[in-house]
Amino acid sequence: TLQNDLRLELGASPLRASLGGLYNRSDGHRPNMEFEQYGANLNLAVDLGSHWRVGGQAEMIHFNSSNPGSIASPLIDNDAEVTRLQASVRLSHRHEELSGGVTLFYNQGYHLINDGHAVAEEPTDYRYHSRDRLWGLTLREELSLPTKSLLTMGVDLFRFGGRAWNRILEDGHDEELIDKEEWEGALFTELQQGVGRRLTLDVGLRYDHHSAVGGVWIPHFGFSINTPRGGALRASVSKGFRFPTLRERFLFRSANPHLEPEEVVNYEVAWSQTTPRQRLRYGINLFYLEGKNLIQTRWIEGRPHNENSGRIENWGVEGEFVWQVAKALQLEGNYSYLHMRHPVLASPEHKAHLGVRLEVGRWRLQASGNYIHGLYTSLPTESEPAQRSSYLDLGVNTSLRVARWLTLWLRGENLLDRTYEINAGFPMPGITLTGGVEIGF
Repeated sequence: TLQNDLRLELGASPLRASLGGLYNRSDGHRPNMEFEQYGANLNLAVDLGSHWRVGGQAEMIHFNSSNPGSIASPLIDNDAEVTRLQASVRLSHRHEELSGGVTLFYNQGYHLINDGHAVAEEPTDYRYHSRDRLWGLTLREELSLPTKSLLTMGVDLFRFGGRAWNRILEDGHDEELIDKEEWEGALFTELQQGVGRRLTLDVGLRYDHHSAVGGVWIPHFGFSINTPRGGALRASVSKGFRFPTLRERFLFRSANPHLEPEEVVNYEVAWSQTTPRQRLRYGINLFYLEGKNLIQTRWIEGRPHNENSGRIENWGVEGEFVWQVAKALQLEGNYSYLHMRHPVLASPEHKAHLGVRLEVGRWRLQASGNYIHGLYTSLPTESEPAQRSSYLDLGVNTSLRVARWLTLWLRGENLLDRTYEINAGFPMPGITLTGGVEIGF
């Protein structure tokens, strides 16, 4: 595996700019799993006086990848070539009581995919092609009112579409699969209102309309109370909603045109505490979530397929802490328990993390351990039960600043050489060591 990144930054008021490029490649940890990527990006920002700023960014990325299929159902020549381009321009302002801005953006991609074939099958006689595009704007304004209120209003507008076709290899003619465009628009507002010295209320409402699915109202309500000794109590109720994308319905091998929109309602109560001098911060969060029609990707005979997973009903608890033991030593940890009435792909029942950060002179060390238990690597079907994975992962990241312009680093992952899967049939790498050098002037 080889990773390269080069960046040039310029800062001379009122102009700031950065130009970057990258090249990455890997042989992969299984046969027929090669990967190659290269790209470039540009960022510009210009101050227009003391209150206004205009900026923009552009990025191009291209990668070639290979999918070997699952261990049980390997694939031959399942290769992809993908090129993506995105750009945006933003005009923003900041005044004493009013701030915000408008952003225009554009995103497009081209994909050439060989769907591959099983070991005992003949190669496919076609190649899959697709082009997708998205453009839109986002307008957002924030108004600070003298009554300890912050009012936010905005508009989102997107137009997106794409064309996909199979090109027959024998004579070069195209078989059309999809050529479609849709749009989505939304209006939203949110009010944060301070009540007294310690209470803040948060109320929001969003109306989202999709040209193919229709409209939906999305409300939100929450509050927070700050206590005199560094504590904070927060609670919220919110609705989530996501329309299936054209990619999920019509593009790539995983496409499913019969997908329905996702809907989720989430309830949360959280408590956090900070000790004097901020040496120790800790907190706990209780949540309950229910929803339906979540869109997930299942792997069937080594190939992905998008599906609505049906209903989801989860509840759980999360806890975390950050302890600054000394100036050079910091400990952090978190734990979460997730009870899933309906299994969710790639979600674990238990997840625990413990990390340490040590800085001594020019040397830095970060070590972490992660324990995952009951991770769903596949969902149950009519013929097969769900598959789950449990494992302990240990990683270390260390660096040494040899000079002001030179840093050496070394990263180790899965140092216990555990065998585990996140997607059923696709084992993760064993012990992985990566070393590198950073040069900066």
